[in-house]
Amino acid sequence: MITARVHAPVDLLLDRLAGVKRIRPDRWQALCPAHEDRSPSLAVTATADGTVLIRCWAGCSVVSIVGAVGLDLRDLFPQKFDGQKYRASHPPRYSAAEVVRTVITESTILTLGYKALQRGEILDPCDLARVDIAIGAIDNLREVVR
Repeated sequence: MITARVHAPVDLLLDRLAGVKRIRPDRWQALCPAHEDRSPSLAVTATADGTVLIRCWAGCSVVSIVGAVGLDLRDLFPQKFDGQKYRASHPPRYSAAEVVRTVITESTILTLGYKALQRGEILDPCDLARVDIAIGAIDNLREVVR
């Protein structure tokens, strides 16, 4: 019987980064793949449960970083082996004020991005990732308000 080797999330990420340097047993520095990085600005930490924390000190979003190396956010978390899917014990409740605040914030992000594109500007990867987050947040609101 052939079994697939399961890689730890941190190994999966580190294998795709350039300029990786181990700082401590659970911490690394690397070149950020989401922007033109000349000196390591990406901090990578593996937590005790196997979750990977990343931060670009130049300000790139986590979404743009993992996307730049062909991963998804879920790849930063350890897999569950019991076959169970995560399901909240009860759906979260949001106040009308929270929903309105989210709509205003995320629609402002989309408006700014749209206006920049209308002016012929090119959005950098971090800005594009933030626009994607805004789209996702508004899509999620559709589920919340049903």
